[in-house]
Amino acid sequence: MAKGDQTLAAKRTALKFVSGGMVTTCRDYLARVRAQDFIDEAVTNRAVASEYVMCDSLAMLRGAAVSSGDDPFATERGQVLARRLDVSSFRSSLGPRIDDIHRVLADFGPSVTATATEVSLESLDWRFRLRVVAVGDFDRDGTADWLVWLTDEAKDGNYRDYRALLIPNVSRPGLLAAR
Repeated sequence: MAKGDQTLAAKRTALKFVSGGMVTTCRDYLARVRAQDFIDEAVTNRAVASEYVMCDSLAMLRGAAVSSGDDPFATERGQVLARRLDVSSFRSSLGPRIDDIHRVLADFGPSVTATATEVSLESLDWRFRLRVVAVGDFDRDGTADWLVWLTDEAKDGNYRDYRALLIPNVSRPGLLAAR
């Protein structure tokens, strides 16, 4: 069995969907997502959803082509995310704080830190992190795209969001958008 197939079949913590259905493997999770069933928003269930980000990522990786475009940002992906990713292009806890002055994470001040692969905005009560986990041609347009994991969580509260995002054509100039 290939490693990807093992990941699809591996048992995980049970995740509940709005329809009432439960899944315990990536294979079952992806079938529910394709059927447009939604993850139940209960607090403990949202925490369990973090285990299933790998499933979305594996599905995207299986559909990716080898990128014919270079990733000129291999050592500064976190800085690119901080300076160029339009955070209004995807749903997050930052939504209420986004305006004409605050469109990229770097606009949110000195609590933003970046490494070669990730950017974080962290406070005493909140953690917002974007981490590049793979580079490929996910949309098959011949350019390098980034697969990014979002962690958006209250440290002491009950807000939790974990997702895989796609940032297409990272080498183009201007702001980048995630989907």
